[in-house]
Amino acid sequence: MVQKRLAIYFLALILPTLSLGDPASAGPPEPERAAADRNILIVILDDVGKDVATFYKTTEGRILTTPPPPALPNLTELKKKGVVFSNFTVQQECSPTRATLFTGLYGFRKNNGIGRWIKPDSPELPKSAFGLPKAFKAAKLNYLLASVGKWHLTYPGSPGAEHAPNTYGWDYHIGPASGGAVKDYFNYKILEQGNFRNSKVYLTTQETNDAIHVIERAKAERRPYLMWLAYNAPHIPYHKPPKDLHTYDSLPPTGASDRSYYEAMLQAEDTEIGRLLKSVNLSNTTVIVLGDNGTPASATAPPYNPKHGKSSIYQGAIDVPLLIAGAGVENPGRAEEGLAGGVDIYATALDLAGIDIDKVLPNGYKIDGVSLVPYLKSASARPVRKYSYSDGFQQNWEDHPERSVRNQRYKLLKRGNREQFFDLQNDPMEANNKLLGHLSPQETEALKDLRNELSALLASR
Repeated sequence: MVQKRLAIYFLALILPTLSLGDPASAGPPEPERAAADRNILIVILDDVGKDVATFYKTTEGRILTTPPPPALPNLTELKKKGVVFSNFTVQQECSPTRATLFTGLYGFRKNNGIGRWIKPDSPELPKSAFGLPKAFKAAKLNYLLASVGKWHLTYPGSPGAEHAPNTYGWDYHIGPASGGAVKDYFNYKILEQGNFRNSKVYLTTQETNDAIHVIERAKAERRPYLMWLAYNAPHIPYHKPPKDLHTYDSLPPTGASDRSYYEAMLQAEDTEIGRLLKSVNLSNTTVIVLGDNGTPASATAPPYNPKHGKSSIYQGAIDVPLLIAGAGVENPGRAEEGLAGGVDIYATALDLAGIDIDKVLPNGYKIDGVSLVPYLKSASARPVRKYSYSDGFQQNWEDHPERSVRNQRYKLLKRGNREQFFDLQNDPMEANNKLLGHLSPQETEALKDLRNELSALLASR
């Protein structure tokens, strides 16, 4: 017995990391176990640019407008527990951004291929895409994988459309049967697990109710959840929300596509997000809130250029808010200036769950995104990427392509063979194409660098 005790003593000296306590304490280190139990809630705001994201300060990339956008108190409060990203780039429209979020791939990749919003004659997300829920399933962590709200990665009229979200990996899906925009926020069809029903509940409220149901189900089943909550609001049609959700009491029930209805719907969305967050435990849940593209022209206010809004390749369309809050965020209430993109949400979600991305991706399958978790852990983290890319195209990646690539300061925008070059630090509204004047040596070098990066990126297809 004495010899056995001496052996254990010497092992403890040689292997200081060996646990000699309660056997139940054996296994992965505590941070990894905590990550595996972490809930991840991805909230997508439809048609919300940084210009209306009042939880951003002007020092964090938002420019003041006339009229000013409404206050968003619940997102502003959430920011105190998180990090906002000042240089976050997505695609110019809803379906392309969703495709990059879902796949971790740029639009021109063969396992993505979405360059415009999906309509009857548009390509759909390919079945070969190894989407976010499939990656979670490969990790075998018993997550409840739920999609709530707008889908818009396939077309509602295509064969098997009623089961499409489940086919692409979601255990549970509930959202508008239209796939994309609805015709009426107070009268629409809901698709739930392949079955249709009518609803006359204000859509933003309905989507919030459905999200809370998923959270309560996960709690009852004692499972962590990954939820993709894609609100339709404040996308058209512009309908006045229920009066207890906003302060725009004087508006008629419906109206033209103007700023006031957009603001009322955005304010109502923030109110419902506040209700949602009452069901969320931020000590074990990471909340990721982002815009899918910039503010549409009809809701754009000066000094923003309506022609540079949604569906363009300018900053007004692709520079949107990103707020990550809750579990995993250290020193919250700050802004991060490092470059980030919608394509990075895939890798970030996996990292937050403690999933080794290299172990779950199929052999030979690579993604373009990188994890943003280093930014959540440190205010002085090294940049995770040197460039940020965005594009748009029609039927395929060479059909009327629009592409942009930027570094921390400069941006190259290319439509076909036409180029524009901007200094985003001194010209955030992109009013001055530097190629029309004399370039400094620094600008000449930056332009060359961005051209090379774009060429190399497209050649890697």
